[in-house]
Amino acid sequence: MAGGLLLMKIGWRNLWCNPRRTLLTVLALSVVLALLLISSGLLDGSYEQAVADHVRVGAGHVVVQGRGYQATHSQDLLLPASVVGATKESLQMSAQKYALRGSSPRLLASR
Repeated sequence: MAGGLLLMKIGWRNLWCNPRRTLLTVLALSVVLALLLISSGLLDGSYEQAVADHVRVGAGHVVVQGRGYQATHSQDLLLPASVVGATKESLQMSAQKYALRGSSPRLLASR
């Protein structure tokens, strides 16, 4: 225990042996840390905005599709209006209705 205390005492004296160097190092580390926090916040915000934009422009958070539609994009696998209506009704009646803001059928015209 005494050896660790002695090392801390020597280290503390060594830091203030050259105070200008110590203060410049502290200042440099502070600036780097501030820039790191700012860039991390900007990157996190831009990621959240990209997700929100994709959800708004795209199909939304949840997509109900026929089995195999993603692989083939076949017109035969499109859901009939009765299935879309039944899905909407089940979403409104389930326990999820309190978390659900809204639902709507969408047609995506992309290639």
